[in-house]
Amino acid sequence: MAEKYYCVKCYKIFDSDQCDNCGKKKLKTVNGDDIVYLTTKNFVMSGILDDLLTKEEINFLKKGQKGAGLSATLGILSEEYNYYVVYSNLEKALEIADMVV
Repeated sequence: MAEKYYCVKCYKIFDSDQCDNCGKKKLKTVNGDDIVYLTTKNFVMSGILDDLLTKEEINFLKKGQKGAGLSATLGILSEEYNYYVVYSNLEKALEIADMVV
């Protein structure tokens, strides 16, 4: 398997040592215990993804993009959540996340 690189700022994985998202160069090689970006889901789909990841015993972090104030103003249904998992669980978590459209 080809070596993968990890941006500590964006939490994303890349095939080269430069981040396509923020432009950071000289990325570190990803380790099994690094927290990495999984996906972004809206409010409704996030509930489904939470349940599926929990059922498969995959630990995850979930962070709202808008924050409490803006979500309260626009309504909770407008919120989107970024998901993060440990790199060693990424492949299985991606299979699950891809099922939640």
